Amino acid sequence: MICYPLWYTMLPMNIERPDTSLGNTPTEDHKMGTTLTQEELEDRVDTLLETAPSDELYKQWSTQIATLPLKDQVRTLEDLHQRRRDALASVLPENVPITRGVPDEFVQLLKETLRNARELGRGDNGYVLADPDNHNMAYKFLLRPPIGQQNSLVEEASMQARIREIALQYADARVGVPRLDYFSTDPRTSFIAMERLDAVSVRDVIEGRAALPEGTNIDTAFDGLKRFLKDLNEAHGLYHLDVRAGNIMLPRNPSANNNLPLVYLIDMGMAKTKREVRSVMVIEDGTLTPKIDRVSDCGSVDIVRKRLKNNSES
Repeated sequence: MICYPLWYTMLPMNIERPDTSLGNTPTEDHKMGTTLTQEELEDRVDTLLETAPSDELYKQWSTQIATLPLKDQVRTLEDLHQRRRDALASVLPENVPITRGVPDEFVQLLKETLRNARELGRGDNGYVLADPDNHNMAYKFLLRPPIGQQNSLVEEASMQARIREIALQYADARVGVPRLDYFSTDPRTSFIAMERLDAVSVRDVIEGRAALPEGTNIDTAFDGLKRFLKDLNEAHGLYHLDVRAGNIMLPRNPSANNNLPLVYLIDMGMAKTKREVRSVMVIEDGTLTPKIDRVSDCGSVDIVRKRLKNNSES
């Protein structure tokens, strides 16, 4: 049973699947016999752009509509938002809730709750805080703006839910992905609430901040991770793209129970589909080549494994 902190009860009751709908569109209002003014149309365009899921898409969409008449700008932006909704509907499992429009009381309670929270980890584009009232919960916040390439919060949460769902189908690999409880896209407090792992990062072990958990079989754990990532890439067309020591964790108490993970994969902030990766081209030996030809999640596993084994043997 999951025990949620007090402030969780103040989340909006209408928790729902990702939805960037913004009420009636100007086109719908027009069909109902209402003609919007020039100012109302401009406000509508501003609202649609401001709710673009990432800064990159904001720029792309702004450029795309720049030369269009105002009504066509609205229709184009609404169509782009609808495409995003349709894409997310096929990615995000039904049991992953999203909140939009978080109440002021919730924002204040969250800030107070996490004021002295312990930081569990920090990367180029975000940081994770432990819930001081619930040892099973953690929160990931994205830096604004991110330092490096980064999925939007919705994209990252969607990828995490999808990859976890796939990992559960590969029980013999014994790879875990943190459970995603919910996330908020409210601009004042955007975060992902997820399962807090009782585990240590491989990076901390390599750099001497944590000991290798007693009973860890490095080869067994990393062989399972490699098999899982190979199928994730080849059978499911998904790529983590950031497999490194800081994003691999080992349970503090490795279990002989075959149903429990021996290794955890975290941080889906750069994960992409095969189609998205293939669309990126790089120049190699003077030839334009799809980036996917140079991507190897499995190769990254071997690099981290070698570093960890060298460290444990020294």
